[in-house]
Amino acid sequence: MKSGLAYKLPIAAIADEVCAALHKGNVVLQAEPGAGKSTGLPLTLLQAGFGGKILLLEPRRLAASNVANRLASQLGEPVGKTVGLRMRGSTKVSGDTRLEVVTEGVLTRILQNDPLLDGISVVVFDEFHERSLHADLGLTLSLDVQRNLREDLRLLLMSATLDGDELCKHIGVDAPIVCSVRQHPVEIVWCGESRDSVDRAIARITLQAIAEHDGDALVFLPGVAEIEKTARQLEPRLPGDVVLHRLHGRATNQEQRAATAAKSDSGSQRRVILSTSIAETSITIDGVRIVVDSGVERRSRMDSTSGTEKLETVMASQASATQRAGRAGRTEPGVCYRLWSEEGHGRRAARWQPELLRADLSPVLVELALWGAQAISELPWIDAPPEAAGLRAKKLLQQLGVWKSTESIESAAQVSAGVRHKESQHGESQLGKSQLSESQLSKSQQQGSGQKELALGLSEYGRAVARLPVHPRLGHMLLWANQQGAAQVACRLAALLEERPASRGADLSGLINASKKSPRAAQLYRLLPDKIAVDSHAPSAAILLAQAYPDRIGKRRVGIDARYRLSSGAGAVLAADDSLAQSEWLVVAEMGGAGKELRIFSAIAIELQELSQWCDNLIENREYVAWDDKAERVVAEKQLSIGSIVLESKRIERVNPDKRAAALISAVSKKGLGCLNFNDDVREWQARVTRMRVLEGDSTLYPSVDDEVLLDTLSHWLLPWLENRGTLKSLQQINLLPVLASLLNYEQQQKLDSWFPKQYRVPSGSQHKLRYACDGNPVLAVKLQEMFGCQENPSIAGGRVLLKIELLSPARRPVQITEDLANFWHNSYPAVKKDLSGRYPKHPWPEDPLNAEATARAKPRKR
Repeated sequence: MKSGLAYKLPIAAIADEVCAALHKGNVVLQAEPGAGKSTGLPLTLLQAGFGGKILLLEPRRLAASNVANRLASQLGEPVGKTVGLRMRGSTKVSGDTRLEVVTEGVLTRILQNDPLLDGISVVVFDEFHERSLHADLGLTLSLDVQRNLREDLRLLLMSATLDGDELCKHIGVDAPIVCSVRQHPVEIVWCGESRDSVDRAIARITLQAIAEHDGDALVFLPGVAEIEKTARQLEPRLPGDVVLHRLHGRATNQEQRAATAAKSDSGSQRRVILSTSIAETSITIDGVRIVVDSGVERRSRMDSTSGTEKLETVMASQASATQRAGRAGRTEPGVCYRLWSEEGHGRRAARWQPELLRADLSPVLVELALWGAQAISELPWIDAPPEAAGLRAKKLLQQLGVWKSTESIESAAQVSAGVRHKESQHGESQLGKSQLSESQLSKSQQQGSGQKELALGLSEYGRAVARLPVHPRLGHMLLWANQQGAAQVACRLAALLEERPASRGADLSGLINASKKSPRAAQLYRLLPDKIAVDSHAPSAAILLAQAYPDRIGKRRVGIDARYRLSSGAGAVLAADDSLAQSEWLVVAEMGGAGKELRIFSAIAIELQELSQWCDNLIENREYVAWDDKAERVVAEKQLSIGSIVLESKRIERVNPDKRAAALISAVSKKGLGCLNFNDDVREWQARVTRMRVLEGDSTLYPSVDDEVLLDTLSHWLLPWLENRGTLKSLQQINLLPVLASLLNYEQQQKLDSWFPKQYRVPSGSQHKLRYACDGNPVLAVKLQEMFGCQENPSIAGGRVLLKIELLSPARRPVQITEDLANFWHNSYPAVKKDLSGRYPKHPWPEDPLNAEATARAKPRKR
């Protein structure tokens, strides 16, 4: 029996099917927006006899709160009884709670504290199409538990825009369950692309939409800045009965409640709600019949060149557009105005790349190490984290002191991936709530891959950092500040960085005191162990930020513009009119932008003397040996530096040979093989070896010597030849033929020379070079008269490879190319003889070339 609203929603048509399927195994559910996935189906699951508690994951705090309240109201109860809510800073559960709505990060905490998920029967991943970092991690860990310990655990993945077939395959389902019924129809109005700015175009279309249709309007914009600009456009032009609301992650709880209130609570006035993608999924706002979609959104991405996470404004995907339009059809028929064309819609990405493939992975590595995994590949990922991103995250964690120094490990798991030996908060080893069975141990032992890869391991300090519910950067900052008597300021700063309140400038220092009353700051302060008394000589907020972002300390470049070089090596620019624009040194908290240069969004000014006093571990004395592109040579200096920022330098006269050679290898890797002397002889040798490798049919008998492989293996073949070299000119003087030939042993070289010789003896007795660096068979270019008497086409490699004969005139111009010399003599030669004999009368042109003597000379002169 379905209760309340669940019975009236479209999801009711397939609710029994979903419950029956869940009793047998995992389920993937695809249903239209407004079908009741979040607010109807969970109540049906409560009545389906699963026995344990149900966890319902929501992608955002606002969505979790909204869904929990709607589910509880349908039961006529407050949140905290049958339906509970658990998210950062807010827990409303009781002994009666059977359905818990949680944010995705909370599931990770639950799994780490209880890897058996004791008492939990079903985990529901709502709006899984978003593929957030914690959603992917939560599913991976849940699958690990299910496959190794809890075969009775059930997983339900839901969305309107899932890649259903791929997910089904991954979690062991034949096909998704589909509910194609929409609660209410939504008309799509294609407005076409506009040349106006986003705020102007949105304001114009919003005014048009509220004039043409009844109901509240939900307007999607990419960020807070665009919301404020649009608000300034709209406020003086809205009708008197329309009130404007802002809805985003930085809005206060009161502002968010006002924007999402039920129609009966919002009064008789119409609402225009300017929102980021926070309202895209799992939120029902009563009264919304109009959606205005800008078609753009803001997403974070790890920049591969700078190694920093940046915010970019990008076109929303087709999946996002579907979700946004669905907000208009939740409670009654609606309309969606899209600020792009129907044709342009087809050119948008179907769905966005999972966050796991484009984000900072340091929090993920910490969680995996806590989980007890020895290697990333042990776990059942939908999309495995990229190796390069993992190495960047490891480097950051080591810089923060969070990571062990171990380089690599065998990834042969000795205990189950789901219940590995865990360390308690006191460092003691514990197995969890049950012992492994023999079958479970056997399963886990079969998972080992035996491959060397990134080691997963936290230092003891790292475990203390991991216990704090913040990014490892902020966790390290909090613990370090606590030891310096600056815990309160650090907690306010951490809360400020997480909540990111709107600001007119980049300077964070003036906002820290405003976080004094932040519940988040208070929560973090309570979690800090062994608090040190406040010290009047404690480090400043700038120093605390430098502890969190040691790779984002910036020094202003010489010039008018406020451009900075960061300790990571990246470049960043600050708005010229910003109050920090004249600061010589900064610590940057937030950067972004889609251009070549990162834009600084938030930072604090710092003094170099202050850095030296508190962060001497970041100031390094080093011997710097590297390639200088401008000078085209290796330079060597003793440097005092903060990462890539050089404070002082002094030239080194006697350079370490190994470091100089390594710098040369790095230069060639960057410039490409073209900076070396890859002449025709070298290219011919490459082609000969490649043909030999193919003819042998066994790739292990001869090495691959194509450019890509040679570039990847420079240290193997070029490094031994770099002694006493340090300039581009000296690199170009290296005779590469003997260098590369050393890649072959004596037997390989002898067979190469025998099967694919450099030269070929023709009937005239002359030796001619063969051309191997060409398409098709090797080419023998030879004067026609030198091939007289040759009845069969020449070949090499014991007759396995025919030569392509390029017959030349006496002036060495090509006459004909053939791989069938006998056919040439019989059919083509007479025409060639007729054409050329008059032009070259001093050369022989016999009637019967097959019985004539081959010669490289002209006819002898008559005396």
